[in-house]
Amino acid sequence: MIRFKQMCTEGGLHVPFIIKGPKKYISKSMRRNEMVNMLDLTATTLAWAGIPQPAWYEGQNLFSPDYQKQNFIASSKDRLDHTIDRVRTIRTERYRYVKNFFTDRIFLQPQYRDSKDYVKNLHAMYQNDELSDIHKNIYFGERPAEEFYDIIEDPAMINNLINQPKFSKEIKHHRRLLDQWLSKGDTGSINEPIAELIDNGEKKKWGTGVNPAYELYRQDSDGDGLSDIWEKANQRDPHDGLLNFEFDCGGHQTEGWDSQNISNNITGYLGYLDFQIEKGQSSLLRKGLNCSVHSQDKSLSIRYKSNQPVDADIFVNDKKLASITLNKANQFKEIATQLSSNIWKGTIHDIQIKFKAEQSSFIEIDHIKTIR
Repeated sequence: MIRFKQMCTEGGLHVPFIIKGPKKYISKSMRRNEMVNMLDLTATTLAWAGIPQPAWYEGQNLFSPDYQKQNFIASSKDRLDHTIDRVRTIRTERYRYVKNFFTDRIFLQPQYRDSKDYVKNLHAMYQNDELSDIHKNIYFGERPAEEFYDIIEDPAMINNLINQPKFSKEIKHHRRLLDQWLSKGDTGSINEPIAELIDNGEKKKWGTGVNPAYELYRQDSDGDGLSDIWEKANQRDPHDGLLNFEFDCGGHQTEGWDSQNISNNITGYLGYLDFQIEKGQSSLLRKGLNCSVHSQDKSLSIRYKSNQPVDADIFVNDKKLASITLNKANQFKEIATQLSSNIWKGTIHDIQIKFKAEQSSFIEIDHIKTIR
């Protein structure tokens, strides 16, 4: 029996584990203090079984005479069941570096566990503001582009050190290690074939795919920029022709809105967009619409919070619909703009909101939608 002090998994925990094997390879109890890839365990059992290891296999036999200790372990996460993701990570002896490629979704994306009581309870507690700040961030908060943790001091990876200057040298080192590993190839960077998306996001028992990739091929009957299947999965009417963006789907948080001249991630907590507006002009843009104007459309509603007054111009199909002021509001406030028949007519193809602020301002948006 041999006891390894640590191994590297996706979670990055410092976990002791035990291997039992033939006395031919393990003659007595011993302890080894090193990082081990899960692929190494497979390579080891193949060797014990007398099966030649394929030349393409990356794992090492832990008891081979030419076994080499590893300076780092790299691992990845892509689609899990119907939930699409792309995460790459490097683990060294003390640190873990994580790169999140999809920052337009929260950590707790819609998944096969949604029907479980504990996930329902988490959502209920979040909606009722009963979660601690830590748990609120972990499950429903904004996903950072990068994470960096001191595994020795913080094995549960609670405190993200990516913006701490004293770790800048180590962070750069870990970025280089990841670049080095990815330079050999990354098949997870390639878009999945539509047939695979359909098979895993619509035909399997674990749920309906709601990530943006699924929207590329699905039908959008009412032209509101969100597919029929996506709207049904999010309890909306796919045939109402109503522009309704509520930002409450963790798998497609922005619901197709993009930013211009906004450097930070616009995906906020579940249910919101949030972003920093510096002095000057920034904007949000929703393209790809094909929505016919309804005779009962009355106003365009924006529900927001802002720490400073912000002026905003609203454009529809590149024509100015209105100029409004988002006053300072510590609690969510709704402002509705009447829809001019000279502008709001025919088919809506895009909506743009241009923000202007005299000083740095932070805005949260709860919804942007048409009121009838």
